[in-house]
This record gives sequence, C-alpha cells and structure tokens, in this order.
Amino acid sequence: MERQVRLRNPVEPLQIPYPEDFRGKKTDIDEEEFTLTVLPRRLSDEEIDLAKEYIDALPYKQEIVYTGAVFIDPSDPLLSRSHDQLDLIEKREKLPNSKYAPRGGTKSIMQRVVAIRQHGYEANGAYALLEGKTN
Repeated sequence: MERQVRLRNPVEPLQIPYPEDFRGKKTDIDEEEFTLTVLPRRLSDEEIDLAKEYIDALPYKQEIVYTGAVFIDPSDPLLSRSHDQLDLIEKREKLPNSKYAPRGGTKSIMQRVVAIRQHGYEANGAYALLEGKTN
C-alpha cells in the first residue's frame, strides 16, 4: 500500500538511498534513492520505514507527516471481500460502518476499502489492517 507523506519542517530535501538488500516496494522502480520534501508525495510503507530510519539519524528535528491520502494496491485482499465480510471487519475493529453513501445507496467495495484503510490508520492505529491482514 502507498500513502501520501511529507516532511514537517522545511529544512532541506532529503535524498534517501535504498540499501542494496532492499526488498520492499519502490514507488520509482529504477531509482537508487528517493527524495522527500515538505511537498506531499506517495511512498510505499517500506519506503516510509526507510525514511523514518534516515530521519532518526539527522542532527536536527524532523518528522514525517501523513496527509491522510491512502492509495490502495489492486491486490489488496480487502478488495475481494463482500459487503457482509467488510461489515464484519469494521465491527470487529470498531470502525464506523462505511457501507452506505451519504445520500443513499451502497458504496462500492473500492470506496469501502479506502475508508477502512484510512480509518484503520487514523482512528485506532490497527496495523493489522494496514498490512492487509483481515483475520
């Protein structure tokens, strides 16, 4: 899964190198590093972890800010769930039900998965949801 993030403090752009043994998802596949600034950009969860490690070693205070935008991978396991299964996941994780549209009707599975992923991160930090685990 990818998220939109940025740096909190406008000190300098960071060029974060990928380690040689990096096995995570790259947002820029052929690159050897990625840049992080105060402007929002998409990063994979693995790249965010690299950025956090890099930031921890800086001699000044810096942190990553999540903009709230979540980008769903087409292979996200929640996309193959039914509305009833998504209802159960939301209930179990104590998330608001995302089934119904504000003006009536039922939301699409994709809309519900985006809502579940956003609430899973923002509302209660349910990391199992972020990792695609549904049981």
